[in-house]
Amino acid sequence: MAGSIYDLPARAGAFLNPGDPVASIGVLNPVRVRVYVDEPELGRVAPGESVRITWDALPGKEWNGTVESALQK
Repeated sequence: MAGSIYDLPARAGAFLNPGDPVASIGVLNPVRVRVYVDEPELGRVAPGESVRITWDALPGKEWNGTVESALQK
């Protein structure tokens, strides 16, 4: 399988049992992010709008994308 390793629970020197996960691999391009928006703000979100995603765990890193859908559930 082609992809990127996004989780590596196995560590150097660790003993593994049959069935233990070694790595998680996935296709990370494109990345889909599900965002929950408070109802009062939902009217300002529309498909096709540009978005900028930031994450506190990676300060200074940004991802740009577009709104795919604005479904109310």
